[in-house]
Amino acid sequence: MSVAAEIQTTVPPLLPGGTMIMGHYGAFREDPLRMFREAALSGPVCRLRIGGITIYGLNAPEAVQHVLQTNYRNYRREQRVGEAVRLIAGENLFTSDGEAWLRRRRLLQPAFHRQRIANFATMIVGEAEALMADWPERMARGEYVDLEQAMTRLTSQVIGRAMLSVNLERDAGDLRESFDVVSRYSIDRIMNLLTPPLLLPTAKNRSFRQAVLTIRGALGKILAERQAMGEDEEPAGDL
Repeated sequence: MSVAAEIQTTVPPLLPGGTMIMGHYGAFREDPLRMFREAALSGPVCRLRIGGITIYGLNAPEAVQHVLQTNYRNYRREQRVGEAVRLIAGENLFTSDGEAWLRRRRLLQPAFHRQRIANFATMIVGEAEALMADWPERMARGEYVDLEQAMTRLTSQVIGRAMLSVNLERDAGDLRESFDVVSRYSIDRIMNLLTPPLLLPTAKNRSFRQAVLTIRGALGKILAERQAMGEDEEPAGDL
């Protein structure tokens, strides 16, 4: 049976270890990486439950293609995950569904030509190598590497260069810090079942909103500068 046929005709297995009321919430909070590993080994499609929310994991490329491309009209994105993204960038390719998603996908299709993807891969490898360049010396001195901080830095660098041809580490430190705030806030809202509404002026909500303002202001400035450039001045190859 093909993966697509399996998705349509069978209920994917529920990961073991969940409780009756909270499902896999406790295990996911305690060790997210272990949960992801178990999900990846459970088959092309798996199922877990976080409180009253059922989550389906797609582990096979064919399953991802079936849900996101071939049969996209039958699936909608979970609103909770995209909430923070919408506050920053509005409706976009990552948060929209149905025909709105299809229009945006067709608009961006030329940017994902295989040669451009290959160029992005080269850039990503270069950024990863630059990040790890001093790790052997640091480890020889007995220093520890904060992997969470390092991966956040790498992610922001790749996004900055791929999307805007900007070196966030060198040219836009405030923007990188704001991306860090937004990333942590989004993860917190996903990991916690009970989170206060965004309208409440909690410390986390205020910090998030300030980070959003910083990101919007910085991106607006970058876009204005790009729009003022001539075609021969624009950086080539970003999104």
